[in-house]
Amino acid sequence: GQLDLGILLVTMDYQLPPQFYMDLGKQFLERGQEAMAQVLFHHNGLLNENPSLGAEVADYYDRYGRFDKAAAMIRECLCGMPDDLALLTRSASYEEVTGNLPLAFRQYRRLYELSLGAMSLESAPADKGDPAARRRQQQVNAGERYSLMAMQGLLVADNPETPLPDLIRQ
Repeated sequence: GQLDLGILLVTMDYQLPPQFYMDLGKQFLERGQEAMAQVLFHHNGLLNENPSLGAEVADYYDRYGRFDKAAAMIRECLCGMPDDLALLTRSASYEEVTGNLPLAFRQYRRLYELSLGAMSLESAPADKGDPAARRRQQQVNAGERYSLMAMQGLLVADNPETPLPDLIRQ
């Protein structure tokens, strides 16, 4: 039905919007056809041109319990956006959960450094209509949020014997 029509359009090489490939890939993933979903997600360098779409693909994989694929997709996104705080957080947490603590530690440390950089931006009072000032304030706020996550991650990745509830109480 619809999946066949979608594949027909893809094979006929029509110019289709990126979201078409994303939605079609998601439908194949829902049916358990991972190989076809992966082909669609990577169609014509789609993720190379827009790495942020990779986070959406990782969300799909997460929903279907394919955390290994989600982690791989986030790592792929990090190649295109190495300073993205949300991607670094997500990648570090995947590495932590899978037991790759040295890499998790390095990623949390990088996250901490980047978040401190975001917090150090001048937060001078600005005109409410100034988009640059709004973006700068959003970065400062994100820096504060991610620095806390990074510190918690560093503690866990550096000493995995300490249970997380104990770290939170400290």
